[in-house]
Amino acid sequence: MTDQLRKKFENLQLNAGQGKISAFLSVSLGFVGIFAALCFLFPTVLTTPELRPLYSKHYDVFYYTLLFGIVISAGFGTYSAIIKQNKYGFYGLCITILAAILGCGLIKAPTLPALPFYAGFDYFVITLIILALVFIPLEGFFAKNTEQKILRVGWVTDMKYFMFSHIGIQLFSFLTVMPIQYWITHIPNNPIVPYVQAQPIWLQFIELLIVVDFTTYWLHRAMHEVNFLWRFHAIHHSTEQMDWLASSRLHIVECVNDPFYRNLTNFSVRFSYLCGLCLFGLYFFPCHFYSLQRAFPLSLSALADRNT
Repeated sequence: MTDQLRKKFENLQLNAGQGKISAFLSVSLGFVGIFAALCFLFPTVLTTPELRPLYSKHYDVFYYTLLFGIVISAGFGTYSAIIKQNKYGFYGLCITILAAILGCGLIKAPTLPALPFYAGFDYFVITLIILALVFIPLEGFFAKNTEQKILRVGWVTDMKYFMFSHIGIQLFSFLTVMPIQYWITHIPNNPIVPYVQAQPIWLQFIELLIVVDFTTYWLHRAMHEVNFLWRFHAIHHSTEQMDWLASSRLHIVECVNDPFYRNLTNFSVRFSYLCGLCLFGLYFFPCHFYSLQRAFPLSLSALADRNT
């Protein structure tokens, strides 16, 4: 299955006027719509617990955004399939119809009890949309390799890793959080916590950035210099063409290890959850985005890649 997707959709040029771009947008928005609709149907098991209050407070905004995306996807699919007679536009239209069925509100899903683990479909959808909207245009504007296509060689594989790291890993990441929570609850009150929580968000972000950057650098360096660890980390460097999506290519050991030390820092000092989200989006992905590395100072962890 993966090999067939690679042959058809990797190193593919999206030329204007052939219906390829509209078909690509229709298929992409259609799949995003399906994931988003499932989040509305099964919020207790598919969404991130820390974000659920936000969804409840602004339910109408998120719901109508979903419907708007479905309408846009249907428009692209219709144009590609009917006007340009592109078969992939038809596929996008079919996927969009499925998203519309799931998200129209007519399907009443049973209310499932909250579980200690969750799938994080919402996290996948939100990060995919934001990162794609931000980094794809920037990579086109600051392209190191002007010949590299958006649907480059290896993007199918990297998308699979992206989905796993944002969805699949959440199903058992609680195993890394549980021992930390147990340890935190069995130690005396940390006198640093009240001072940290009283600080503004921007200051917490800077402090968390310094701590995580320092820790990430030495862990990353060890991944390069210790042969046993390199066997896992080598997967991260197996991509042939770099872009924002390539940083998601991680071995499962790294997928579990990274949340462990990040959660250890957060639970120990109780930084704001918003800081953690901002740190991941604005720090880890740009570390592997060449044009941003030229425009902004390099992080220590990015230097580990260049110096080892």
